[in-house]
Amino acid sequence: MIEDNIESIALKQGMKENWIIVKDTEINSLLKTKVLGRGEKEAISLAFKNKALLLIDDDTAKAYAGLLKVETHGSAYVLFLACKKRIINKDEAKNIFEGMIKEGFYVSIEFYSLFLELLGKIE
Repeated sequence: MIEDNIESIALKQGMKENWIIVKDTEINSLLKTKVLGRGEKEAISLAFKNKALLLIDDDTAKAYAGLLKVETHGSAYVLFLACKKRIINKDEAKNIFEGMIKEGFYVSIEFYSLFLELLGKIE
């Protein structure tokens, strides 16, 4: 039997507790491209339809979301915001981010440096 990873466990728990809601959506006609995956197209379309913020890390998907004027942020933003709101501390944010990178999350050296610099500025 294949074990669930932490993301799928959290997703299932969120759905069970109704703070994650799964909805079908029609893909916006501006997103009928082979460049994006179905999930990215649906996420952008749903954020556009609901005038919601979209959390997504893929730069190409962010660019397409921008065409629809959908505000986007990525995982690093969520970590930064959690640290700024004192949900986690700076060391925890850095460790989580480095753990993501070790698991295959790609960021440039410049982005990594900027993230650490911005963390350092949080009072």
